[in-house]
Amino acid sequence: MKIVLLIGLLFLSNHCFSSIKDKTLAGTPTRVEKEFKMAFKLKGRKVTDISNVIKIEILQLISTKAFSFPKIVSESYVLDPQFKSFVFRDYYLDSPDKLLLKNEVGYRLRYRWSSLDKFDRFQIFPFLKFYYPDRCEVQFKEGYNFNSQTGIATVNETRFEFRNESEPFNKNKNAPRAPWKLKKFLNIAQAGEFKNYLMLPSIMLEKKIGKTIRELKLKVKTEMTTRRFRTHLNIFHPWGSGPNPWQSFIITLDDVYFKNIEKGEGRFFEIEIEIERNASREIFKLSDNASKESPKEAQEISTIAKIALEKDLMLLREKITKRLKKEFEITPMAIKSKYMRTRHVKN
Repeated sequence: MKIVLLIGLLFLSNHCFSSIKDKTLAGTPTRVEKEFKMAFKLKGRKVTDISNVIKIEILQLISTKAFSFPKIVSESYVLDPQFKSFVFRDYYLDSPDKLLLKNEVGYRLRYRWSSLDKFDRFQIFPFLKFYYPDRCEVQFKEGYNFNSQTGIATVNETRFEFRNESEPFNKNKNAPRAPWKLKKFLNIAQAGEFKNYLMLPSIMLEKKIGKTIRELKLKVKTEMTTRRFRTHLNIFHPWGSGPNPWQSFIITLDDVYFKNIEKGEGRFFEIEIEIERNASREIFKLSDNASKESPKEAQEISTIAKIALEKDLMLLREKITKRLKKEFEITPMAIKSKYMRTRHVKN
């Protein structure tokens, strides 16, 4: 936390001294996301049509022992029995002169529901506590790097989560409760502050753009509803960490509906395949020699494991893309962030 606070003070040159004195910088520190992305349009198809094809391809790869990482740990991947549903309602903010879009960054207020059924019922019964959203957070993403050859995208992501399990509320359990009224929490995102906290995502946004968040005069430019269907590849291995140490890959299928003030409404599908943090955290740390106290043998086998995981990511990308093109005759869209895509795509 001391490091985060030090970084924050370096970024606060645009804030008055009283703001620094009276408020505390807080949020989840930046992490790097690395994942395969492919977006496409597919009219007249259901999510289950696509998810079934993905499932068939992955199970075939497992049965033919095509993956590399299982050979290192002498285990086999196990696919979750079904795709689990989530729903996100995102409000992307930008300045009147589109500075965020021009700088290829994203700043959004996000609500999350733990199931599709819960979200659908909230649309009818928004006053019933049982159907309230499960999470609310402000997120900032920057440093997008898209490889058009591999489909791999990397981005730096920072967030401020309004829940007791996350900074800064995990210290005293006083996070605001659902349903996190939209008008109030949009105002919080626009101000970059919550009570006596300066939110790390807004500070990172200021650093990137070179203006204070109040100078940016942020307004909602795109409203997006993402029906997400997610499954995991699991495997027993010695590097596992976190609450789900055997989850090694996340395979996500997003059904995205959006509307914005300039382009109207649209829809697209997006597939994401990512090495899970539960597996990658320790493997990547050891292979990058970040842990000086670890034995040389541990660093060497971790490097081999990292290479194997990345090979499996490439294999999943290649085979799933090929299968979808064959089954549905789709043409992948140019690789962009969701926000950039909604500002340029028409149905």
